[in-house]
Amino acid sequence: MKIIIYYEQFSLGGVDKHLKELIYNWPNKKDNLTIITNKSNPGFRNIKKFIKKKVNIIYYNSWSYSSVSNFFNEKNLSYINYFTSILQPVFLVFTVLKFINLLKFFNKDCVVLSNNGSYPGSWANIGIILAAKILNFNKRVMLVHHEALPPRPILKVYYRYIDHLLSKSLTDLICVSKATLNTIKKNRHLKFKKFKSKVIYNDLKLNTNHPKIELFKNLKKKFILFGMIGRVEFYKGHEDAIRSLSKINSDLRAKMKLLIIGDYKLKIFKYLKNLSIKLNVNKNIIFTGYIAGSSENLIKNLDVVIVATRDFEGFGYTALEAIKLGKPLISTNVGGLKEFINPDYALVIKPKKVNQLSESIAKVLKNHKIYKIKAEIYKKQISKIFLMSGEFRKVFLHNI
Repeated sequence: MKIIIYYEQFSLGGVDKHLKELIYNWPNKKDNLTIITNKSNPGFRNIKKFIKKKVNIIYYNSWSYSSVSNFFNEKNLSYINYFTSILQPVFLVFTVLKFINLLKFFNKDCVVLSNNGSYPGSWANIGIILAAKILNFNKRVMLVHHEALPPRPILKVYYRYIDHLLSKSLTDLICVSKATLNTIKKNRHLKFKKFKSKVIYNDLKLNTNHPKIELFKNLKKKFILFGMIGRVEFYKGHEDAIRSLSKINSDLRAKMKLLIIGDYKLKIFKYLKNLSIKLNVNKNIIFTGYIAGSSENLIKNLDVVIVATRDFEGFGYTALEAIKLGKPLISTNVGGLKEFINPDYALVIKPKKVNQLSESIAKVLKNHKIYKIKAEIYKKQISKIFLMSGEFRKVFLHNI
């Protein structure tokens, strides 16, 4: 079987982790996999070393509306996007024509997998499905990781038409959680009778061959290390975590450090840093920035993992990784997190509830050994059988 995987991305995220796990653990070595992605994709640069021997790689700039919008954002000219947004239909036609020119060199029996973050997400991911339909590729699959966004009022008719076109062009839609699938049904106008839809939960296989690389050595001797891993954005709840520390007794708080690990924009960093100073908790917080290496190794070096997402999480790889590594977990109950976290073994709280978060942190600080034992029990209950890649292959094979 020949499979084309397309993904256009301009930041780091769970899409990269998923793709690495999907390909690295692919069940059939005879299958031919090709990844098409933009050369500026920072996430792909991170995972390339793990999968480059298993795939063919094509770097390709789609010049989709998403890539043009990102270009202006990087140049601090985001206001231009207000004017270019009305040109989305023109960009899409151009993108589809570019993909037709690229895909015509591939056999029509290839599976085309469009690996999308949210929906509509990257417009190039929609463009490649439309192009594959025009060229009569047999299998045209879209994977959606995050929530579907409601149409902008000014382009509501256009967005509805795109949903209509995509419904006629897809053979299959895969989502990483029921929560993600439900947002598509709620916020968009896809016609689900025209294609098959399926939820395939994210999974990961721990790399037991790689020894733990020691990080934060001096800190670990003195403090219980809490960590938040991932891009620092407001919806991820870093502000709630900082505010929660201010409500914990200073003597108890002195036992801990909160490590905020991940890339950030300077504006968000300044806001959070100033907030921590204002609340007098800056001595308890370390902004590490992005740390190269696997998230698995980062979590191995932490004592407790916090996932404080405020509104929606398509799945939550960090939470799953913490569970599989036997680390105490504090998590909000949003989106896909609710579908796999067991509140009998993890501390599950409502989003944006600073008091609940502070109480949970205090509980772990007072009874760290007990929560370590619970986390180890939870770890043993999680299946070690990796099924995700096989489930994708079943979808690809069906009705080819």
